[in-house]
Amino acid sequence: AADASVQWIGTWAAAPQPPLPGAPRTFRNQSLRLVVHTSALGSRVRIKISNTYGREPLLIGGAHVALRAAGADIDPRSDRALSFQGHPSTTISAGSLAVSDPVDLSVPALSDLAISLFLPETTAATTTHLLALQTSYVSPESGDHTADVKFPVASTIHSWPFLTGVDVSAGALAASVVAFGSSLTDGDGSTIDANRRYPDRLAERLRKRAASEPEIGVLNEG
Repeated sequence: AADASVQWIGTWAAAPQPPLPGAPRTFRNQSLRLVVHTSALGSRVRIKISNTYGREPLLIGGAHVALRAAGADIDPRSDRALSFQGHPSTTISAGSLAVSDPVDLSVPALSDLAISLFLPETTAATTTHLLALQTSYVSPESGDHTADVKFPVASTIHSWPFLTGVDVSAGALAASVVAFGSSLTDGDGSTIDANRRYPDRLAERLRKRAASEPEIGVLNEG
């Protein structure tokens, strides 16, 4: 806030949704490694975790952000522990949102980030994004693996539980474009793990602008 030449913009987002009818997926003493694809670059990063549809408080026992190397593994040089108002864990009230403290990390545009969340208690994914079209990873019930370079994979998912946004610091004239719409905006019909939704294509086209132009992120709220 003290530097008027820097502001926060979104580099990735997903609309929070309730689970499909029936019992939502439940996690217990497990870590999630959620993969997202950036649109804008920045030198600092923070994440948003949503308990919008939860009826109980959501405990996040720990969280990390890193550049993805391949699969579920990360580049160890990029790994950053996240905090929430100075604490390594946070409890998010029902219907609320938490924003992490920012960390220094050079985030490239059009790259994959790995956001790792530790869920120590029995936790139902009451807030999620169903049509992720991206493979993410779930650990065994063996504790906090958020800092692991080689993530132990017990199963894979194609949704984004709880994670709804990633912001980066950018110049004062930077901005984000928000894509609203139906499941077509969300990416229905595009290839899993290929980042071929039309907002992804828009982000690619915006990267071809002159380097002197302000940074622009693209947020898919389909």
